Amino acid sequence: MIGKINTISNKAINFEKMMLENKIAGMEELPTLPLYVVQVINLLKDENVDVHDLVSSIERDQSLVTQILKLINSGYYGLRNTVDTVERAVTLLGIIGLKQVIYSAAIINFFSEEEQQEWAHSYSSSVLMNNLMKEYKVPVASNLPMTMLMHDIGKVVLKLFNPQKTRLAREMARSKGIPLVDAENQVIHINHAEVGGIIMEKWGMSDDIITPIKYHHSDRELPEEYQLETVMVQIVNYIDCTARGIRCNSPKPGLLKIAGISGLDYDEWIIKQKEALVEIDNLDFVKR
Repeated sequence: MIGKINTISNKAINFEKMMLENKIAGMEELPTLPLYVVQVINLLKDENVDVHDLVSSIERDQSLVTQILKLINSGYYGLRNTVDTVERAVTLLGIIGLKQVIYSAAIINFFSEEEQQEWAHSYSSSVLMNNLMKEYKVPVASNLPMTMLMHDIGKVVLKLFNPQKTRLAREMARSKGIPLVDAENQVIHINHAEVGGIIMEKWGMSDDIITPIKYHHSDRELPEEYQLETVMVQIVNYIDCTARGIRCNSPKPGLLKIAGISGLDYDEWIIKQKEALVEIDNLDFVKR
């Protein structure tokens, strides 16, 4: 009898979640990527893209030019001479680095001044993902650093969808000392990771971005496709959140083995990230 009641309850929850997903996907005020970003991203899908075509496309939007030059001259790249042209920036950044800057320029505008911490977390998580990929040579999709930039965009959308319940969820997380995702599940019955997956689909992002974002807080069995990418996002999110003092559920045991980085010491990387945050959070590009 109890099992039957649980089955009915689970079906009701799943149905409610499906209805919420449909409502969110149909919101008129959903954030959208600027046209210039879409155009540049389409060009960047070809790693052999003509540099002149790329530069020309970027230069059509002065705000994008400003953001790119602001980042590359911010001190993070440690360049001796000021970079004052897009062509030079593209040459120095490379395709992967340029993708990260383009996504950064687009995503930063979705976070309000009140959401400064969320944006800073997204950016520093992207930097950390880059570092871990290089350190352990993890065979994952090259889009992962960009995925980290966008992994919490669902928080912005949940706030637009239901400001009152979002506020209640955040208050519950603070008062009970629990992760925000747990409070969202209790109050709204859908969380920002799941909503982030919806937004990525609406933006036409590739599955190697959609899946890790959608499941980056999942404590259930992860999907087989892009499982490694999803595991890496969970690990990086946990390290950066912990370094920032943000309550976050620790990754399930065994994820380091799945990622092939069993030798990773969480405590060591949390300390490293705390040190890195001192520099990263002071970048003009990160500060709002």
